[in-house]
Amino acid sequence: MPYSHQPSPSRSEVVVKRTQAFLNILSTSISKIESITIPADVYPLDTFIEDSEGDIFYFPAGETQLEVSPLCWAAHQGLDAVIHAVVGISRQTGLPWHQEDLNRAMFLALYFGHRNTADLLKEFGAQPGRGLLFTAIHAAARQGLKDEIFGFIRFDYACPDVRDASGATPVMYAMQLDHPRDWETIDFLFRWGADPRTKVNNKTYAQYARKMPKWDLARQLEIAAEVAAAEETGAAAAEAEPTLFASSDPSSCTHWNESEEESEEEL
Repeated sequence: MPYSHQPSPSRSEVVVKRTQAFLNILSTSISKIESITIPADVYPLDTFIEDSEGDIFYFPAGETQLEVSPLCWAAHQGLDAVIHAVVGISRQTGLPWHQEDLNRAMFLALYFGHRNTADLLKEFGAQPGRGLLFTAIHAAARQGLKDEIFGFIRFDYACPDVRDASGATPVMYAMQLDHPRDWETIDFLFRWGADPRTKVNNKTYAQYARKMPKWDLARQLEIAAEVAAAEETGAAAAEAEPTLFASSDPSSCTHWNESEEESEEEL
């Protein structure tokens, strides 16, 4: 029986087959969710325990369980090349994709200080002020990233008082920073529209700060709230007086509501 020699595959053929195999794996794994342990207290409110009488106590655990996709995992590691490949290939091949995944990935990138990774995700469509669990402005506040905070509020219309899934605002995230960066970041948020009088679970920022315990920060927060209240009272009194000119304040922000946005589109 004559010997039949099978030609070796060319290098190009090997590359094509391996690429196709990778795409097959990607198509079945891109939406897979798995649980990982983040070595940090991601949700600020999870560090507080409230008793039956309404008193709160500060007990940081030092870790958080999160459900993440491959994109989110790569983002929290700052793996730009992987993110570029996953997002780019998924879009070119029509693989399923979710806006929320991009938003969560951007949060995780900033939370772990990967600013270039966050920029890349923003280029791919991540929205800094939107998210079901948390938003990128929460992460920027947690890291004291003033440039990002400014950009998100000024150019991306992120609300400085937006709440995460547990009800915490960017100010609550900034309270986790060490002194003096905590107050520097919080004061920056106040100057760009965050309300010092905001209450979280019917408690003031100062009440939370005292439990951490951050006495100096608590006093600064109390003063900021008092000043804001006094300014509002003064503004109300001025409006009650007759004036020749009317003015409006364009700096106020509203929380994003997907259902409202959809209803407007229907109109």
